Amino acid sequence: MAGRRIFSFPHNDAFVSSLKISDMNKIGFYAGSFDPFTRGHLSIVCEALCLFDKVIVGIGNNPSKRPVFDLSERQSMIRQTFEDWQDSFRYCRPVYLSCSEARACARLREDPSCIEIVAFEGLTIDAAIKAGADTLIRGERIIGDHDSEMQLSILNRDLLAARHCYLNMVTIPVPKESLTYVSSSTVKSLFACGEYIAAYRFVTPSVHNAMCRKYLRGEFPSGHFMNAVSESCGEKVYDEHVVRSYCAGNRYYHNLSHIGYCLNYLNFLRNTGKAEFADFDALKLALFFHDIVNGVAASEEKSAAVLRALQPDHQPETDKLFEDAARLIMNTRHDSQQCSDCSEDAKLLHDVDLLILADDENYDTYAGLIAREYSSSCSREAYVSGRRDFLTRLLKSDIFRHPLFKKFEAAAKSNLKRELFGY
Repeated sequence: MAGRRIFSFPHNDAFVSSLKISDMNKIGFYAGSFDPFTRGHLSIVCEALCLFDKVIVGIGNNPSKRPVFDLSERQSMIRQTFEDWQDSFRYCRPVYLSCSEARACARLREDPSCIEIVAFEGLTIDAAIKAGADTLIRGERIIGDHDSEMQLSILNRDLLAARHCYLNMVTIPVPKESLTYVSSSTVKSLFACGEYIAAYRFVTPSVHNAMCRKYLRGEFPSGHFMNAVSESCGEKVYDEHVVRSYCAGNRYYHNLSHIGYCLNYLNFLRNTGKAEFADFDALKLALFFHDIVNGVAASEEKSAAVLRALQPDHQPETDKLFEDAARLIMNTRHDSQQCSDCSEDAKLLHDVDLLILADDENYDTYAGLIAREYSSSCSREAYVSGRRDFLTRLLKSDIFRHPLFKKFEAAAKSNLKRELFGY
């Protein structure tokens, strides 16, 4: 055990930039359940990439726990997290990067193999040794982690001694103060409460969409799709139509995260009595289907047609519900045409669909995801021209229609102008 080194240091760009990879061992092993992988985990990996030739992210499988995601899903989400992170620099407005983030991003661009994602069962130290790692990496938040990390360090030391081998151990504090309270448990708690908007800042967009896929299942109005043949018809509609459409490969913004964002605010208005709804069931049904067809001409008409085609047979009591929902979908158009439905529910659905425009904290992420989504199907020049026309059209008139949303008008237009004119 004489060769073992223990490093623990606060986040400091000057310190991290002064370290050379040769100063440390070559392969670091960062283990966790990662259910889900958060921006806090991402920040630890960025720091580790400045210290090691290679970082292995080990996903532990603990049979005593019941994770939300299985191992393959967690592996996929971690890969998507790094894709989201790198694409954010490509599509979003320039953001400040710490020294370690800049170095990590550069390393990933030059050598994607510097990160490996593996799944394991059993003890972390055995998995690290099997993977050929030299060092165990532990992440530590400011609050609540120090004592547990110290206990794990002592326990790992004893286990290694029993194996007549050693690993170096390094503890990396979460570098950003805004992430020191973030944990997988916190994120899951927010989703369980339907607080999809608050959770957005703690995970990358692909992880948020994957979480929404799990948690929106309980919010989907599946009961309206039951028929005399099968009571599970509603679950099939969710899986075969909603999930399949919204989780398609190029749905970076118009996906289930967008549905969760809108539903979060509509539920807030309903639960607090801030708004009165003529038929919340019809509004909720319309929300889930309003973008089920997207990116093509007459997408609203086609989305409404999908919903009508799924209406259960021989159930006249649902005729009005489905027709009202289809009518509401038609009023989510954001072009020059005036809304043909002036009902309160139509205005609320129209406005919540655009609420992200007034979200100062998440607007740049939204704009980046829109660019990422449409750039996959058209040239850069075509996208820029179309986006400019869309933003200009929105700025020429009122964006929001319901009185409750008028307070967001100034913030939305400020964000639109910032994107359009670059200030």
